[in-house]
Amino acid sequence: MEMATCIFFSSVDTLCENLAESGVKSCIVVLGQSLLPRGEPSLVLKNRIDLAAQAHQKSHAQLIVTGGDVAEVCKTEAAVMLELLADTKCVASTAVHLEKEALTTIENAIFSLPILKKLLCNTVVLITSDFHMPRAALLFETVFNHHDVTASIMCLAAESGQPHLPAREPRPWEYCPCDEDISKWHFSERCEHELKILKDVALDLQVVHSIPGPSDDRLNLALQQLQELQCSSSSCD
Repeated sequence: MEMATCIFFSSVDTLCENLAESGVKSCIVVLGQSLLPRGEPSLVLKNRIDLAAQAHQKSHAQLIVTGGDVAEVCKTEAAVMLELLADTKCVASTAVHLEKEALTTIENAIFSLPILKKLLCNTVVLITSDFHMPRAALLFETVFNHHDVTASIMCLAAESGQPHLPAREPRPWEYCPCDEDISKWHFSERCEHELKILKDVALDLQVVHSIPGPSDDRLNLALQQLQELQCSSSSCD
């Protein structure tokens, strides 16, 4: 049985050349990021949208922006992403589809599925930040395969824009309470935090969503990708 698989690209041009050669119908799925206290987008989210707009201009693919009100600021991440795309002046509102309920990356994947099926997309261009891509790609692949969706997943990571500085002591998530805005974390801290989350991903899938976890080999690939990202920052100096 054919399965969904992730392919990783380093540039918009290379990805869009691949799309053009394959002739498949594609959709761009952009993952949200927690909004700032006043409902404003962080640099991390703006960078995802900038990359998505570039991919749309070159591919003319429909966009799905997915993210609910994770920060509880009475505004969804999807709505803010729609505003950001409108500000680029290169994306028509009719090309954007909103998924406004997801509160986790797993839900981004699950709740995007009905829209993808409605649009008859057989290739997904997944856009999120560099530190988030290993886990997001793993989860989208796992969710798609559980639901027998055989779409190819082309992964394109946006630079986070977060400083490449050593992780601090104590780590931001070890504060009590943790009141520092996550968008202000160092890149190495985001990678380390993602590693912590990734190690529990199989349990989250099974217990919360009744979805079997990924294979050990696939999980190890995601862990390796994150570790390489972490060592690309000054935390390994």
